Amino acid sequence: MLIKKIDFVNNYNISIPIRFHDMKEIYKEIPIKNYEFHLSYQDLNMFKNKSVINSINNEATYTFHLPDYLDKNTVFNPFSTDKSIKITQINF
Repeated sequence: MLIKKIDFVNNYNISIPIRFHDMKEIYKEIPIKNYEFHLSYQDLNMFKNKSVINSINNEATYTFHLPDYLDKNTVFNPFSTDKSIKITQINF
């Protein structure tokens, strides 16, 4: 029965939300091909941690749900006309 559910999820490209702290366990328990990282602005710092990045399953596909805030004072705004904001957020 579990295989049918996994096949259904994979065939319809359904993803499930994960966070860095639970991704290894979810990979084991729910071996699907699509995941969505739900990130807080504190989670963004995890991208600097090589061991965390290296533990991401390279055979899966990911989408990212970014926070509205990149830090306590910076709202994520990829459509800003302010060049300094745009450069900072592109570099993110």
